[in-house]
Amino acid sequence: CADRLSQARKDSANELARSIQAELADLNFNSAKLVIDFKVSETIGPDGKDIVEILLSTNKGEPLKPLVKIASGGEISRIALAIEMVISNLLKRQTLIFDEIDVGISGRVAIQVAKKIGILSKSLQILCITHLPQTACIADKHYKIAKKVIDGHTFAEADLLNESQHLNAIALMISGTYDSASALESAREMEKSVKNG
Repeated sequence: CADRLSQARKDSANELARSIQAELADLNFNSAKLVIDFKVSETIGPDGKDIVEILLSTNKGEPLKPLVKIASGGEISRIALAIEMVISNLLKRQTLIFDEIDVGISGRVAIQVAKKIGILSKSLQILCITHLPQTACIADKHYKIAKKVIDGHTFAEADLLNESQHLNAIALMISGTYDSASALESAREMEKSVKNG
C-alpha cells in the first residue's frame, strides 16, 4: 500500500509543481523554480513511507532549497495562495481565511494577489484580513473591524460597510484621510482596475 501511495504521489508531483510554478509567475515570481522532493522514511506510518518537501528557488541562478528555509513571510503567503489556486477544485464548499496574505507587497503584485483571491471566491468562501486597498477592492462584502473601549474593557467590533463606506475605507487606506476627493476617485479607479482587469 505504501508503495502504491508513493507511486501515485510521484505520478502527480511534476504536474502539481508545474501548475504551482505557473501561478507563482502571475504573482511576480518570474524566475521561480519549484520541485516536489521525495525521500523515503525509515518507518512506514499512516501517511505511507514518503517524506515530501517543497524545494524552491525564487531567483535565477539560485539553487533549490527547502521552502521553509528561504521564503519570507510575504513570499510564503503568495506561495500558499498559488498552491490554493491549483488545488481549489478540491476545496469546494469550504472557507479559506487569509490573514494579511498580502503583507510585504504593493502595486501591481498587490493587484494580482487581489485578482487571484477574486477567482478563488467564485468557488470558495474567502475571509480576508487586509490593510491593502487593492485587496479590499475585491471584496463582495467589506467589514471594518475596530477596537473600542467600553467601561474600561476593550472590545472588537465588526461593521458591514455599504458601498459608499466601502469606497471611503479604501480611500482612507490610500491617503490616510477620509475627506480627500482625489483619494476617493483613486479608490473608484482602483476598484474598477482590480475587478475588471
